Amino acid sequence: MTGYKIYLTKSLEVARLISEAMLNKIGGVENLHSTSSGAVDQDCRVPSLYHDKGYFYCILEYRNLETPKHEIIFA
Repeated sequence: MTGYKIYLTKSLEVARLISEAMLNKIGGVENLHSTSSGAVDQDCRVPSLYHDKGYFYCILEYRNLETPKHEIIFA
């Protein structure tokens, strides 16, 4: 199963920095598959409550989880 850890911020630079830092950990963190960053807009991985509110994200995608996990962190 797939799970996400989502960092939401009002700064594109902060979202990008978190994503870059996590890129170095792929392979070293169990089940971490990918990371991406950008504007939330209408991204279906982010709850619609946060759409079009000026937020940016860094999303960490985890795969092969026993139970799905969806965590939101404000940065």
